[in-house]
Amino acid sequence: MIPLGLFGYVLGGAMSKLDFGWALREGAAYAVGTASMSLRHSRVADLVLPSGAIIACDPLVAPETEPFAIAVPPGRYPVML
Repeated sequence: MIPLGLFGYVLGGAMSKLDFGWALREGAAYAVGTASMSLRHSRVADLVLPSGAIIACDPLVAPETEPFAIAVPPGRYPVML
């Protein structure tokens, strides 16, 4: 169980060395005061990428956004929450 520091950030020693990658591991456990919680991953859908091109934008503000320079292999990718 890892206690959470100020505002829920985990203090791994010095403030300059915060690493949140461990917090996304399945089953990671946390404590805030007297409450405790653990992380559970759920597959909610598949992202279908027939071309492999990925675009990240707000379609209402920037509908003409270009795809990222690096594509992924076409296929289906799990969406995990």
